[in-house]
Amino acid sequence: MLPITLAILPAIFFILLIYFKDKYSREPIKHLIFAFILGMISTLPASLLENLIFSNIKLNIQIEISAFVEAFFFVAFIEEGIKFLMFRWFIWPKNYFDEPIDGVVYMVAIGMGFAFLENFAFIFYDLSHIWSVALMRALMPTPAHFVFAVAMGYYFGYAKFNFVRKKKKLMLYGFLITFISHGMYDYLLMLVPKYPFCLFIAIAFIIIYLIVALRLINRHQKLSPFVRRYKWLNEQKRKNSDKLKNQLNELKENLENKHLK
Repeated sequence: MLPITLAILPAIFFILLIYFKDKYSREPIKHLIFAFILGMISTLPASLLENLIFSNIKLNIQIEISAFVEAFFFVAFIEEGIKFLMFRWFIWPKNYFDEPIDGVVYMVAIGMGFAFLENFAFIFYDLSHIWSVALMRALMPTPAHFVFAVAMGYYFGYAKFNFVRKKKKLMLYGFLITFISHGMYDYLLMLVPKYPFCLFIAIAFIIIYLIVALRLINRHQKLSPFVRRYKWLNEQKRKNSDKLKNQLNELKENLENKHLK
């Protein structure tokens, strides 16, 4: 039970973060769970393909080149490609994908489902160091999956509600940006044994990406077609609250007057 808890907590944190950012028209929990399960399912073909490639292809060349090929084409391309297809096949056609930020919301849910199962595999594999592995996964790979999901989801949302530029081209941009970002991150980590300073570059890379990701989320948030409705509802709540306060004050004054008489 502990490995599952430690694996899922970071994923839940980022899902809640994007859930509350989607403040104008929040997605039903059942749809987020569906996307989260899609992410979990994505780990199966990804791990099978990666294991097949790594077990059959040995790159006996210098680490700078071998790490580049492995990070970009053995890992990033496969993982982001499968998550891309999961979104395109199972989320894109849905009617509840009804505002730009939903692309980010559902892509993050998919990414966190992927991260959860990946975290669990790493934690369960090394139970003797459960806390250190869990902490490492929470601080680096899970935020990485989050920012990559935001980048791809941003372009999915942009493509869905853009009536000028070609939708396929925008989705391709999203995939390429995410693929390159993921590949660069993994490449830096693979170089750490030879160049330890690459770890600090990878950490800085994710921190900067987090800042950019939050700005992308805010940008899509402002494009929501439900902004006016949200503001109108809040205004009605304020008016009703003021009206109720006035009625209570009048009632209080009447009671005081009766008491004085």
